[in-house]
Amino acid sequence: MLITTENITCPACKKQRQIEIYPSVNVTLNPEFKEPLMTGELFDHPCPECGHPTRVMYNILYHDMEKRLMVQMAQPDEIEKYEAEFAHHKVLLRLSKSEDYNVRYVPDLGSLITTVNAFDHNLDDRIVNVILFMIWSDYLSEGREIEDGYLIEHEGELLYIFFDDKGDHLLNRFPQEAYDELVKKIEFDHDGNHSLIDMEWISQHTVNG
Repeated sequence: MLITTENITCPACKKQRQIEIYPSVNVTLNPEFKEPLMTGELFDHPCPECGHPTRVMYNILYHDMEKRLMVQMAQPDEIEKYEAEFAHHKVLLRLSKSEDYNVRYVPDLGSLITTVNAFDHNLDDRIVNVILFMIWSDYLSEGREIEDGYLIEHEGELLYIFFDDKGDHLLNRFPQEAYDELVKKIEFDHDGNHSLIDMEWISQHTVNG
């Protein structure tokens, strides 16, 4: 597993220190890293001097060899760089006759969590995101300002969690029946591989539904 370091300064006490950064995490070889990544704790670095909480976000590659899944979290303007890297990686996979990987690009941690939970539960992440955006839109039509939303697993149950501008969180059970109906109803002209699945992608690649 690739590990680098970065120097940071505590915004509270101004103490400088060095933290570990994980540009790539393989949860098959290092399963102990999956939970802190999925909860965001991997990015939390409380100051050892004053205890001030500090979250340091950075680009990270999630790799699950058993699920044949790679999820690259990066800023949208950096995705082209990773597309080039994955193009090279695809050649290596093809040479090893192991090219049946699902590769996704995501712009933030919530999108990474949604994608991983979808694949962990053998769900089509394209449909999972359709439902996410539908619920998000419903909240907006009710006058709620939603700042973030994603799919989580809590005590064995899948839930959509949303956060509004007041700091409140809203929970919605994963609608399995609605998901099953949408799987039958919606057709895409792209399997989603090597894509950032957002509203723009869904609008461009939905054939009907």
